[in-house]
Amino acid sequence: MNWIIITALATVIMAISIIFTSIFAIFQLREIKKARKFDAFLNISQFLQREDIRKSRVSVLRDKWENTLEQCEALGLALSSYEALWYMIFNNLVEKELVLAQYRQSIIITWEKFKPVILEYRKKYGENFRKEIELLYNLAKKRI
Repeated sequence: MNWIIITALATVIMAISIIFTSIFAIFQLREIKKARKFDAFLNISQFLQREDIRKSRVSVLRDKWENTLEQCEALGLALSSYEALWYMIFNNLVEKELVLAQYRQSIIITWEKFKPVILEYRKKYGENFRKEIELLYNLAKKRI
């Protein structure tokens, strides 16, 4: 056999193996990205299930709003936890479908209950005060 033909066949086989290796690497990177997002979701879920945050969300949703210092602190903690969710979704660190499947109702109820309070605070602190919870609410409402 001619050395030119052998060299050409070797080059073709090498090119094919590089193509298959590249395709495999791309699929692996996609799986790693999915796994990373799922890990981030588990971490944010554990954060949201911390006793202090969970109690603040429950009290905010359950209790009648009387604007006490304790209620303001609970509301602040609950809204901050939702802002963390928003930043993770916005920066594509978690799958929004996972987050919304778990927290959609809570987000919607919280925003609808406290929209007047937040809008009043915006008059004092600026139009972007707690904007993330409103954006998260809009995202949750679209998913219904």
